Amino acid sequence: CPEGKFNAKEGQTACVACPAGTFQRLRGNISCDICPAKYYCEEGTFEPALCPPATYSNKEGLESNISCTSCSLAPLHRRSLVVGGTPLEHPRQLQW
Repeated sequence: CPEGKFNAKEGQTACVACPAGTFQRLRGNISCDICPAKYYCEEGTFEPALCPPATYSNKEGLESNISCTSCSLAPLHRRSLVVGGTPLEHPRQLQW
C-alpha cells in the first residue's frame, strides 16, 4: 500500500486510507500511527500537518485543523507564538 494507507489483513488486495487522526509515512504497513501533539492528520495522511498559526495542540490524534485550539481561547499563560507551538508554560518564556 502507498503512504497514507494500510492493509490490515493478509491476502487483502485493497488498501484502506488511514483514518483521520492517524498517519502512515511508510509503504506496505499494516496499521497507522497516532497523529502527534502540535499536528493534525486528515484521512489518508502520510505526513502530519502543523496546527495553523495562532493555534496549538497538546493532544494527540487531532483529525483536522479546526481541532487545533485558538491561542485566543487559551489562558494567557498558556499561549503560543509559533506555528504548531506547544503552549508556553509561563509568560516569562516570551522573549521580545
